[in-house]
Amino acid sequence: GVGMVATMPEPDGVVRRSPMLVAVDDKFYPSITFETLRVLSGEISFQVRSNEAGVEVLRIPGQPLMYTDPNSRIWPSRAFTYQSFSVTNIPEDLDGKIVILSLTAEGFSNPVATSHGEMLPGTVIATDLSSILSQVLLVRPAEADFYELVAILLFGLVMVFLAIRVKLVLAGLLFLLPVSGLIAASWFAHSYYFMLYDAVLPVLSLLLVFGTGAFSRALEEFRLKQQIKKQFGTYLSPAMVEKLQENPDLLKLGGEERELSIMFTDVRGFTAISEHYGKDVQGLTKIMNRYMTAMTASILRNEGTLDKYIGDAQMAFWNAPLDDKDHAKNAVKTMLEMLDNLKEFNDEIAKEGVPAFGMGLGINTGTVVVGNMGSDQRFDYTCLGDSVNLASRLEGQSKPYGVSNVIGPLTYRYIREEYLCLALDTIAVKGKKEGVDIYTALGRPEDIVHVKMDLDMHANMMKS
Repeated sequence: GVGMVATMPEPDGVVRRSPMLVAVDDKFYPSITFETLRVLSGEISFQVRSNEAGVEVLRIPGQPLMYTDPNSRIWPSRAFTYQSFSVTNIPEDLDGKIVILSLTAEGFSNPVATSHGEMLPGTVIATDLSSILSQVLLVRPAEADFYELVAILLFGLVMVFLAIRVKLVLAGLLFLLPVSGLIAASWFAHSYYFMLYDAVLPVLSLLLVFGTGAFSRALEEFRLKQQIKKQFGTYLSPAMVEKLQENPDLLKLGGEERELSIMFTDVRGFTAISEHYGKDVQGLTKIMNRYMTAMTASILRNEGTLDKYIGDAQMAFWNAPLDDKDHAKNAVKTMLEMLDNLKEFNDEIAKEGVPAFGMGLGINTGTVVVGNMGSDQRFDYTCLGDSVNLASRLEGQSKPYGVSNVIGPLTYRYIREEYLCLALDTIAVKGKKEGVDIYTALGRPEDIVHVKMDLDMHANMMKS
């Protein structure tokens, strides 16, 4: 018989499939492998069954059926070993053997790259014959492309959901499940049923979909973190900003009603300080910056939100944008720390000959509207409401009442178990029909030396 010697490398240059028929012009000729089987069977012809896609099955009477791809190629196994002999030392007992005679000298026979490494052309033909005779042939079902496409679409949707909705670390772990499943299913079908399903394309497709989604998600999260840092970096402590960046769901940038504790501060004795510096504007600016830095530190340290500087005054609040169930206590704690910081600050600047700073503070607790407010061109995260106005007016009452701080009734109710407070008066606030009880906070009872004496003196004062 006469057969064609032909190999058809895959796009990567590796020979994985072997053609059983070769087309020359309008005629088909058998490959050397197929022709060897025909001669072995003693048949004069072979049979081909085809469909619209191409070749489906080849048959030589007396030999097993060969299921091929549409181009008549089989997927043989290359995991066979053979005996090789030199033509000068051929064994005598070759009856019943298929013998392949080929050149093996370097320069005369080019090795073929296969999935099992380089093989000489004769060995490639031998493995084709062994696979067919042993029925160790891979079969790729006609519907394999459809199943792989369905897997790509189905798991692709899952990947999109994971990349968009699930935290990236968890999504990355969950991504491994379908990928591992596809690889395991492909390996199982190949190892036990000699069926060829391609897991490479679905896995690469899922990797592309998930990678694109994850990158977009990571980029969006990065932008959101930068936005949060830009929005709140000057309002909140770095730890609180980091907490918001890690969990942006804690943040509501739109307006909402919340119960806040609002604090206003103002400098007392600014005229003397201004006169001390005279025309030295830079010196006045530097000392004010030092003062604001010293006072702001306590606000940020106690989870407060620094709303704004208003000349030599400050406005801060607690319980937004992050929840703070002890907002009133933290506000009062901050206020007392600021008064302590002021003493240290005054001791420091006294050595420089600078007049001492005085400070008045007012704290009020109530429900307000908090969120981004302003124009389309510029906006700030701030709060509005009657309780904000009352906090500002309470700060203004600290001077006529001769105390460092004045707190509102709801603030007093929240802190009275921990802090010693004295009632000052019931005053009429502008815009209010009912009087407002006001108090001053002295500190924690254990930090005050003459608690009972102070309380008795205050009670006598209130009676007189």
